[in-house]
Amino acid sequence: MSANEIEAQTFPAGTEARISASIQVAVIILIALLAFAQTFSSGPYEGIADGMRYLASGHSLITEGHGYSNPIRYDQLATSFFPPKPYPYPSQLVQLLLGGLIALGASPNISTLALANLIAFAGSLFAIFGILRVAIDAGWALAGTAFIGLTVPQFRYISLNFATEAWMMLFGLIALWAILKGRYVLAGVCLGFGFFFRAQISAWLPASIGNPFPSRRRIMGLLLGISASAILTWLALKLMFPKAGESTTGFYGRVFTQKYTLSPSQAIQVVSDNLYDFKWLWFSFAASFALLIAARILKAGAAAREVTAFYVTSTVTMALFAFYMAGTVGDGVSDRYFVHLICLFWLALFLLIGDVLTRRTASFRHSRYIAATTSGVLVLISAFQVDWANAKQNFMAEDFPPAIFESVGAGSIIMVSYGTPVISLQIDKARKVTFPPYETFIAGDNQKVDFLFLDARNDGIPEDWQASWDVEEIRDGSGVTFKREASFESPARSSRLFRRVSP
Repeated sequence: MSANEIEAQTFPAGTEARISASIQVAVIILIALLAFAQTFSSGPYEGIADGMRYLASGHSLITEGHGYSNPIRYDQLATSFFPPKPYPYPSQLVQLLLGGLIALGASPNISTLALANLIAFAGSLFAIFGILRVAIDAGWALAGTAFIGLTVPQFRYISLNFATEAWMMLFGLIALWAILKGRYVLAGVCLGFGFFFRAQISAWLPASIGNPFPSRRRIMGLLLGISASAILTWLALKLMFPKAGESTTGFYGRVFTQKYTLSPSQAIQVVSDNLYDFKWLWFSFAASFALLIAARILKAGAAAREVTAFYVTSTVTMALFAFYMAGTVGDGVSDRYFVHLICLFWLALFLLIGDVLTRRTASFRHSRYIAATTSGVLVLISAFQVDWANAKQNFMAEDFPPAIFESVGAGSIIMVSYGTPVISLQIDKARKVTFPPYETFIAGDNQKVDFLFLDARNDGIPEDWQASWDVEEIRDGSGVTFKREASFESPARSSRLFRRVSP
């Protein structure tokens, strides 16, 4: 009996393919979990300010129909506090997602947001595998996915540490895969839907068109998909939350229609003053055009050429966006805006290398064992690098224990820092006001205030209030006394809650 006959008896028709696909799915999920552990092994969740506001906005959107409301300015002489205007946080889809999870029983804390990001990040890895699989062997596509997920720290760090980037990347990468497969309507749907997570995906719109003379089928498919998904998403959000305040499209429309106030030389100066934040843009300019030239010289295949051109066009579009932002909102451009360029670089590079080797080296096409070993080594090295105990501790480090706010009732007035929204559901109905200058507070009468919440995270404690951090009691000039009621310590934060005890 031949080897093929033995194999046919051992694996019925289609069984081997199903086993192989199951192994690939399991390995990609393992890569996502290891990347998640790597991220939290190095420190707690980073994008805390945006993250907490999205959690607060999500819960408020589900329960009250509008997003997060900033604390209102505190006035000791005011006889009443006017309701604050909801803050227009951009992505209502992220708010809806997080609010839905909290409504289903998830913790209203950063750990819930981190797990939501993990789902989107894992989806992005599956999309990366699919993109690489278009042109190279499944084994090497899996190795490339492992490399990007486990050894490119900027990609996993930004995707797993901020509220919207992972979802933008998920739908952007699915759109790129769909373009490579000729499914232009699906690509348009993903791009239109992805805009409601983060506007930087707009940089992929010109890139999705492809060459200067795209086919009519491509143009019509993209336009149909984008229009349908964008209009339906906007309409659905409007109908579900008519009192939500400024919509995602309204927020970005306001940002992108601001008058350009700087001269070109002034905009260039702003960019030069923020070279660190623009480092991935400068890198992408050099790398994308270098890969484009290499693809032409090496006569790369269609997938490698498509992704490389996509990378070039996205880089140029993001450069225009960066200069526009520099001239409207000053230095409001972060290196987070360029995470998709980092991913596109590695995709273009791997597709180019894999395409050339597959066409010119017969051994590369049959080196499944080398590819499997490469993936295995990357996974093992990453697993040994993770400090598992530290990762678990950092994963929960930003979470507030419910008990710290159990005494804060509905209608209570709690003083918080403008930069530290309090998301605990126990004080969801509390009225939040900002800290005045410490001297003003001490000299005045603060009997309308019920609680003071000091939080040593980012800008959580106003500088002039820091002297009161370790005291047990704060008394103002009118004899109003606040005593420390609760404290909370974690690797990420240290918090104090003071309660008015007299009068």
